[in-house]
Amino acid sequence: MIENLLAAIRLAECAGRANEFFPNFNYITIFGSDYAECTTIRMNPSLSDEALSIISYGHIGSLFFNCDLLGYGFMGLSTFFIAFTMAPKSKSDKVLRGLLWDHEVFFLPCLIVPMFPVFTVGMSTVLGTISLEIWCAYFIPICILGYRYFRREQNRPANHRPAREKKRH
Repeated sequence: MIENLLAAIRLAECAGRANEFFPNFNYITIFGSDYAECTTIRMNPSLSDEALSIISYGHIGSLFFNCDLLGYGFMGLSTFFIAFTMAPKSKSDKVLRGLLWDHEVFFLPCLIVPMFPVFTVGMSTVLGTISLEIWCAYFIPICILGYRYFRREQNRPANHRPAREKKRH
């Protein structure tokens, strides 16, 4: 029994450590590509079509779009590891943890889709729009349940937190 508890604690600690890496990769790829794309296009309105095909999200399969997609894939992987660090205390906490675990399924498509001609020039954008809407709708319950979970955790007295979470004075 104690060995299982220690193994669960080690798993949560490893997941927490992994979660220190993956969000950083997510932020770098998404922020870097979005910032570069927005500032470059805004500052250089006369860019050639060739240059725009690399940096503009308006061009299917552009380098920056693919980097952005990879960043979102790592966000899925990050939320997967966050779920291991949670200690659910209610049914809604368990649902949140399940949604975070399930969000990991977006990682492989975000990694693999840019390597194959899934989205090609001349193709209808309906599939991409539907995919994006599903992704966004998936986050509505995560946002609501996450807000409730972290509000409750923040309001919990310090003497009821695990030792590693207690604030040091």
